[in-house]
Parts: sequence; C-alpha cells; structure tokens
Amino acid sequence: AFRHRRVRLRHRQRQSVPYWLVRAAWGSSWGDSSYPGHFRIKRGAGLAGITFNPLTIKSVSLKSSASKCTTSTAWTPGVYSAWKTTSYNKYWSVAATGACNQYGYSYNAADKASAEKSALDACTAGFKVPCAIMRSGQATCTNATRIADLKAWVEAKAQPGQIYAVAINGTCGTGYGRWSSSDWSYVNDVVKDCNADMLAKYGTSASPACGIILSGKKPAAVTKCTDSSKWQTSRTAAISNTYWGYSWAVTTDPRCGNQWYTYNQPTLDAAKNYYPDKCNAAAAPTFGANACSVVDFGTAQCTDSTTWQNALVLAKDKTSSGKYWAVFSDKLCTYRWYSYNYASEESVKAATGLTTCNTNATARGLSAYSCGIVAYGKKW
Repeated sequence: AFRHRRVRLRHRQRQSVPYWLVRAAWGSSWGDSSYPGHFRIKRGAGLAGITFNPLTIKSVSLKSSASKCTTSTAWTPGVYSAWKTTSYNKYWSVAATGACNQYGYSYNAADKASAEKSALDACTAGFKVPCAIMRSGQATCTNATRIADLKAWVEAKAQPGQIYAVAINGTCGTGYGRWSSSDWSYVNDVVKDCNADMLAKYGTSASPACGIILSGKKPAAVTKCTDSSKWQTSRTAAISNTYWGYSWAVTTDPRCGNQWYTYNQPTLDAAKNYYPDKCNAAAAPTFGANACSVVDFGTAQCTDSTTWQNALVLAKDKTSSGKYWAVFSDKLCTYRWYSYNYASEESVKAATGLTTCNTNATARGLSAYSCGIVAYGKKW
C-alpha cells in the first residue's frame, strides 16, 4: 500500500491520460521535473495500492487554487501573441499567474474549452504555480455594425449586378474587397489580399489569418428613369426647338441624372431610336455600358382640342356661307389664331393667321415654324 506521513493529491490529465499528482514531504529536490516535489500515478489503475482503504473526504474541490491577477494588465501581450497565431474561426486563450506578468497562451483550438485548458497547462507548466484564465475568444468578426459598414462600402465600389466578397481578420480590423461581373474564383481570392497584408504589417503567422465575412451581388440598377417630373425641363426644351409636325425625344440614365434630347427628327421612330453616345459615356462609370434609355418622345403639335374651341367658334361665326375658315395653334397649345371668309381651302391654309401665330410663338422663345393648322372647314 502507498504510505507516507504527509500526502496531497491533485487530479490532472495529460494527453488524454488521467493521473493523480502526488505531493509528499520530501522537498523539491526530488520527483517529477515538471512538478518538483511531486510524482504522478495513473488514475483508475489501482497502482501503489492507492485505491485500498481510501479516506473519504466530505468535500473536495478540484478548482484551481490560483490567485487571479486583478491589479495589472501585464498579461495582455499574450492576447496579441494569441491573436497573431490563431487561424480564422479558431479559438485562443490567455492564462496568467497572480503575478500578472507571468502568462501562457493557446491558439488554433477547436473550441473555447480546449483553448482555456491548453492556456492553463502552458502557464502552469511554465511557472510551476497555479494559473487563472484572463481572456478567451474566437478569431472571427461578428460585429453587426462593422459588417453592415463593410457591405455598404463594397456595394458602393461594385457596379450594379456585380458579385463581391469582403475578407477581414479575426479582430474585425481592416476590410478587403474584390468584385467582378461573374468570376467567383477571383472574388473569393480576396482572402489572399487580407492574409498577405496581415503578414506584412503585423507579422501574423496564422494560416489563414482572415476569412470572408460577407459575399453577395449588388442589386441591378434601375434600368429606366420613371419619374417624369425629373425630365420636364428637357421635355420642354425638346418640344420648344422642334418644328411643327416633326418629332422629339428625351434620353436619361437610370437615375434621371444625365439627360439629353433630340429634336426635328423626321419621324417618331427616328426620335425613339435616338441614344446619344454622350449620355451613355457619362453614365458608364456608374451604370455600365449603354445605360441610357428614351423616357419620353412625341411629335411637336397641339392635339388638345379643348384649347382651341373658343377660336373655332369665333372662326365659324365670322365666316360667310360658302367660305372657308381655319384655326391655328402653337405646338404647346398656349397660343391660338384663326382666319375666316377665305375663298378656298388652299388660301385659308396659307392665311396670315399662320404667320401671325408663328411670329407670336417665336417672340415667346419657341423655334420657327412652331404653329400649324389644328382645324379648318367650309361653312355651308
């Protein structure tokens, strides 16, 4: 049987082998080199008769008797060392003695419990006194605000419809981004950018030091401006410069910013198919190639009959039986003129009323030939 006048037992485990750490009264000049004054007995094997006639103690605590450091942060360099050597998503821990400046750390652990156990073992083995856990963590970025900021940043860099990825180290430090139209292999290699920079700037030996914190696709841009109030000035300018009976069109980028118009096109189809290179060139940095589209078009003439009804009534009333009358309007339907008592259709169409209408339209800033006939006839 195991006999000694003074024995203290502690439960330990090394490389998955449980054992009793036994301390006797023979001093520190003998015993295990890692634990002077102690020796180990494999637990559960009944060695040295340790299981015969055991003394049952009412209450046994297996907690560390370490005096935790509370007066200094001298152990924090261990945190930095642990961070530098812990791969992304792995765990680390730092343990210290009561002296604070004596510490051990662990890195690349599969879970928090394993990290803390390894840190305690490292500290205890190094300083031969009990140690306590000071800090533990996982090398990953979970800060929601930081991630949201990085998403806003990368989507501001990427073009609409492009894919992207952002890499970051385990302390939520600098973000690194890549984007592409469709090459995921290139985009995901952003981790290499982050790893290389961590090594160059901080001497980080973790592999990998970084991980992809987010990836996705920037929403496609609005393909067409749909707010007509945004292009009214361009619309008015296009109509104002277009001769009566000719066509016009307004072209904008998807956000209604870059605007261009064409006028005096011979047909409506010709106006609708007008896509100015200048609009596309200005929009390309933000929206990509050929981003502009035609948002409004028409023919320069007044088709609202309610605007010329009074002039029509007056023209008819003043025309004698068997004679011709005509009503003229500018293309914006804002000015009317009429002629009456002409002997033929040809003569009334060429009447001074048309000239008078054009003169007044030009005086108000419209182009030449801004007026046309909106109604004519013969009084019976």
